[in-house]
Amino acid sequence: SILNNLVVGLEDQFLKLGFFQPSLIQEKGLQWTQQFDLRAQSLEMPSKFLSGGNQQKVIFAREVAGRSPRLLI
Repeated sequence: SILNNLVVGLEDQFLKLGFFQPSLIQEKGLQWTQQFDLRAQSLEMPSKFLSGGNQQKVIFAREVAGRSPRLLI
């Protein structure tokens, strides 16, 4: 799903006492969807059904918003 792709590699940010926090994942997913103008019917839909541009937005959102890099090339 789009949500799963948004948190790949960022799992530690969404854990509490070793358990995933679905509400936090959903909250961040909605926030990043609005911030990066990701257009999807649902965050639960498979990413493969997104257009190429929206697939790139998912990756960009994860890497930029999720990791907060100091330098972006």
